[in-house]
Formats: sequence, structure tokens, C-alpha cells
Amino acid sequence: MAGPLEKSIVVIGGSIAGLMHALTLKSHGHNVVVLEMRTERQLQARAAGLSLWPNAQKLVTTYIPEIELDDIVFRNPAFPILDKTGSVLVELPFTDDVRTSCWTGIHGLLLMACEKEVEGHGLVAMQYGYQVCGLTEHNDHVVVAYKDKNGIEDQITADTVVAADGARSYPRSLVLPDVKTEYVGYVAWRSQFPELDAPEELRCAIEGKMPLFMLDGSYIVVYMSPNEIGSMRPGERVIEWCWYDTCDASTPVFGDYMTDVDGVRHNVTVPGNLLRPEVWKAQLERREKTLSPMWRKIFQESSMPLLTAVRF
Repeated sequence: MAGPLEKSIVVIGGSIAGLMHALTLKSHGHNVVVLEMRTERQLQARAAGLSLWPNAQKLVTTYIPEIELDDIVFRNPAFPILDKTGSVLVELPFTDDVRTSCWTGIHGLLLMACEKEVEGHGLVAMQYGYQVCGLTEHNDHVVVAYKDKNGIEDQITADTVVAADGARSYPRSLVLPDVKTEYVGYVAWRSQFPELDAPEELRCAIEGKMPLFMLDGSYIVVYMSPNEIGSMRPGERVIEWCWYDTCDASTPVFGDYMTDVDGVRHNVTVPGNLLRPEVWKAQLERREKTLSPMWRKIFQESSMPLLTAVRF
């Protein structure tokens, strides 16, 4: 049972950052409610690879002590820089302990840890489809107004509110209204293919390295990842690629790319299951002259990519 310092805490955002905060606070005896505006399915549709730097690794091993880190991540000793044909230009060592995994695996691990009942810890309640629409200070508390997945308005009172709802954070827009993210002129296309289909030029990725392919005006980062169910077994893993390419926001191309199969215009990410096939075809045709036969083949064999407009 939680001690006398137990607090009621609301975390806005149920992705990786939100769950990291929820798990840490829960472990110190506080009860946490996580409000995530998207459904579980919508969250999964935006899943991709990720890197865990030392601080993130420390958080995972501290608050999930039973986990063996090497069972869920790949060590990245170096990143070779190659030209578009696959010839190595230079290989640079990582100066930090960087390890890669997948969003699905890390999010699932954090979620299980949050939902696990542990003596002396608080409890975490996950609420999906809840959109926060107001924050009001009342005495020593914060009143969080929200709409649930059925559009019903309600509110919850908390001792502390943590804003972990991403680049377009609603709480941040209230506290720091002048801080806005800006599109930087690049989009990221991300997908994967089975490691067994890896060409010779990408064998170094299976060894844990993170090759970077330089193209004309763009580049592709490649890394190993667990498969969709989190398997790290050789032969069952996947190779993820992320292609950063320029795209002028003032052109019709950008607006067309960010419009999904249902005609909805997205500001940040178009999930792979909503990306229009003709958009991906148009991108490949637009960059046909810069792609080597190897990458044309990989793109053909990969699942439909998700598309993200990079913002800072």
C-alpha cells in the first residue's frame, strides 16, 4: 500500500514518454491516470523503430529490474556511412552506448510494468480515446477537463499533471503559447523487411551496426529490430529503414503526400495502413534516378511505409 506521500497524478499522453513517467511515479507509490487521445489501434499504427540512449536504458533497468536489456535491444557499436551503391565511405564508432529496438516492444514492456500490481507501488489506469480540453488550477490541485471516446465531457482532479503528449502538446500550448514546432523541410519514410531478405550490403546491420546510405539530397538509416511480436530470434527479426528526404511544404506534393486514403490531411504522421499506394509510387518515381537497384528492390519488398513530416 502506498505511503502518506501518495499523490494523485494525471499523465497526458500514453506513448513511450507518458508510460516512462507513469512507471516511475507508480514505483514511488503514487496513483497515476494516463489520458491518451488516440485509441490503442491508432497508437500501434504509428509504431516504428527507436533508439535507447543511456538514460532511457537506466530507466528501464531501474524500474523493470527483472528485464535483461539485451533480450529486447540491439547494441550499436558503429555506423558505417555508405554511398548509394553500398560502398563504405567511412565507419564511425558510437561515442555513447546506443541501442535500438522497436516502439511496439518497448511500449508493450512499459505498459505491462505499469499495469502490474506491486506491493508498495501505486496503480496506473490507462484511458484511451480521452482528449484533454482544459486545465485549471484550483487551490493546490489541477482540474483536468476532457472528452472521452464517446464525446462525453468530464473532469478529474490531480495533485500533479505531467504533459507527455508529444510535439503538439496541448498543455504546452497553454503554458508556453509562443513555443511552436516548425516543419524542417524533411519527411521520413519508415518501413521494414525480414532479415532473411537482407542483401549483402546490409549484412552489417544484422551484426548490430547502423549503416547510413547517402543519396543525392537525402539519406537512409538502417537498423535491426525485433519483429511485430517482439521476437529477437535470428531469422525472425526485421531490418528497419528510415528514408529522410526533402519535401517543400509550399508545394502541392507535400499536401498530397500528407493526405490519407480517407481524404484526411495529417499534420505529422500518416500511418502505413492509411498511406495511399499512389503516394508511395509517386515518391519512388520522383527519386528514381537517385535510387540504386538494391534500394528499388528493398522498397518493393517492404511493407507500406508510414510517413512523418519532421518537426522541431
